[in-house]
Amino acid sequence: MKAVEAGEKPISVRQDLVEDMKYVAVKTIDSAKRKLDPNNRGGCFELFGYDFMVDSDMTAWLIEVNTNPCLDESSGILKRILPRMIDDALKLTVDREFPNPLIYQKMKLESFMKNHEHSSAFPHKSSSCYTTASTKIKKGSTKLVDFPKKTHRASSKAQKMSSIQKQIDLLDIDLNRPQTSQYPVPGHPNTENLWERIMDNSGNGALACR
Repeated sequence: MKAVEAGEKPISVRQDLVEDMKYVAVKTIDSAKRKLDPNNRGGCFELFGYDFMVDSDMTAWLIEVNTNPCLDESSGILKRILPRMIDDALKLTVDREFPNPLIYQKMKLESFMKNHEHSSAFPHKSSSCYTTASTKIKKGSTKLVDFPKKTHRASSKAQKMSSIQKQIDLLDIDLNRPQTSQYPVPGHPNTENLWERIMDNSGNGALACR
């Protein structure tokens, strides 16, 4: 408001203040990264709490960095933001170490189809798919008569393969469906990860030291 009254360019919270805060945050981590993780461990993460102060000139100043930030839902806005913040953070960390179980289920079905695609033997609960039916010999001939269970077995295999393919297609739909958060934040879609959003569009090169 002060800048507008003075005829100066208005300050954008997202494009100016937030970008300055991101720049400072990245620089602090970069300066202490050898002490934060000297053994370069994998499969772990840590949540830091940054306290900033904004002065009358709309400059963001870093006050402190907390290694054990308070997650107390002491106000209405914190009650909305903190659960979403933690949920989105776990999606970028823990969920990537332990992928969706549906992925393994799909891989198992695809492997099953690949292994039995050109195989005459096909596992099935019915015994007709494991054993060959008894044959009859024509009178005066040694030629084997085609028996109906061969046709039944082939038909059963095709039906089974079709059923498995339908299961794979349904799993694809579930896996490709956008993840939604159960912690809505006004102004942001539930399919958006707020951590990824705030790390996008780094206008002043805040992430250059990564």
